[in-house]
Amino acid sequence: MKKIIFTVLPFLLASGGIFYWYHDNYGTHDYYTKINQAGTRTYIGEGAGHKVYKYRYKLASFNACGEELDIDFNSRKDHPMKKDAYLIVHVNHKKGVMGWEEIAT
Repeated sequence: MKKIIFTVLPFLLASGGIFYWYHDNYGTHDYYTKINQAGTRTYIGEGAGHKVYKYRYKLASFNACGEELDIDFNSRKDHPMKKDAYLIVHVNHKKGVMGWEEIAT
């Protein structure tokens, strides 16, 4: 019985530690927001012989419980996002915005 405990216990502790580390660094919480202002056009650099720009947004967002969080994120392409579009934003408490997607209305 002791051999089984001393064999299984380290495995369970290591698995729990890996799960906690992964969730802490890559786990996200969902927040909801609406594009209600024009983004700020920001120069990123040059690529493929032309200048590359992104649009930066600073918006208030809310989770399912109604808690507010101010988020800061960039568009994926060199054109502004649709005005009045609703987004679900995936936020990590350490790294900030990890991704976003538009919600069909």
